[in-house]
Amino acid sequence: VWLDGQQVVNYSGAVGYTDQSTTHWNMGIYRSSPAGGETIAYNVKGLDLSYGSSATAANHGTPTFSGTTQAGPTATSTPNGTTAGTDPGKVLKGGSAGDSLAGTAGNDKIYGYAGKDTILGNDGDDNLSGGNGNDHLKGEKGNDYLNGGIGNDYLYGGAGADIFSFNARPGPTNVDHIAGFNPQQDSIYLDNGVFNKLGGGSRSAPGALSKDFFTIGEKAKDANDHVIYDKAKGILYYDADGSGHGEAVAFATIGKNLKMTHADFFVI
Repeated sequence: VWLDGQQVVNYSGAVGYTDQSTTHWNMGIYRSSPAGGETIAYNVKGLDLSYGSSATAANHGTPTFSGTTQAGPTATSTPNGTTAGTDPGKVLKGGSAGDSLAGTAGNDKIYGYAGKDTILGNDGDDNLSGGNGNDHLKGEKGNDYLNGGIGNDYLYGGAGADIFSFNARPGPTNVDHIAGFNPQQDSIYLDNGVFNKLGGGSRSAPGALSKDFFTIGEKAKDANDHVIYDKAKGILYYDADGSGHGEAVAFATIGKNLKMTHADFFVI
């Protein structure tokens, strides 16, 4: 290397790392001895990025791995921070504490994981998952899918035909609040791994809740009343024995005096 006519560096060997001797220049994220593959979180905009287990050289700032180039990043991970998506259809992932995550105009998938997260879907048909913690989920525009996970979560679908999904065992620390529920277009999905008296179904093929399994009032009226809507208090209960003898457990608060029927519920 020469600087202003003076030789400042004289080296005849390969420029690189000991286990990458055929690579003469490495720049960016590098692990000398990856075992079983690597997981790297990144947040970039307007960059053609590719990934894999074996780096190769590239020109003009386009990194390639394993010889395959992928256009644009597909995921952003943020620990304890605020992240706003930039590319439509992003996957955003939170960290181990409270995060603020915002989607794009596309169909985003946003996962809060641990902590008290705030998740905003914005436009598009978004998939919002709170994970652990008392999370705040807002779908906004589009037909969104909201799952608070574990904790006392706030769920707001906004415009569109939204789905509110429940797969955490009901209890004092697992009562979500559903805001703005519209029985004419919104739905509630109940996971039969937890709500196991309701029959079968899956997310890809949800089963309609039987009319016999739903009732309106303060408690179950017969042995089949497993899902109860107390319209005076605006509370949804699950009664495993369906008889009223065992205690019904609240799993969500919702608007009072809504025109809800069994047709608002599906089993997954």
